[in-house]
Amino acid sequence: MDTLVWLVPLLVLVLPLVVTLFLPRTRSLRVDGSTAASPERLFAVLTSLEQMRGWYPGLVAADRVSGKDGPARRQRLVYEENGDKVESLQQVTTWVPEVQYGWKHLEDQVNGSLRRSQRDLRTVVTLHHEGEG
Repeated sequence: MDTLVWLVPLLVLVLPLVVTLFLPRTRSLRVDGSTAASPERLFAVLTSLEQMRGWYPGLVAADRVSGKDGPARRQRLVYEENGDKVESLQQVTTWVPEVQYGWKHLEDQVNGSLRRSQRDLRTVVTLHHEGEG
């Protein structure tokens, strides 16, 4: 009985922490914008590793690791974030021409050390065509 008296409060305090650390969390962020570019041109710029520097903040390098353009393409991005060098191995998950482009983080390193906070981070860009611009 004495063991139970201290075990229950301990579990109540520790269990939420364990769940928070080890279970994936879903977060969502929506950003809206507009451009006069055609959906074809915009999709080409978004998905081109050679053109990513034009829209990806702090990007230093973007290389194809494996796969053709489309889902399952793996890419390595190197960028600066708050003065740190970040290397991100990503896999393209969504590729719908003129509509959606998405990727997930497989592994991120900051200054050579593994960063676990980006694990399972997914990004999806959805394009909405509103007519001729």
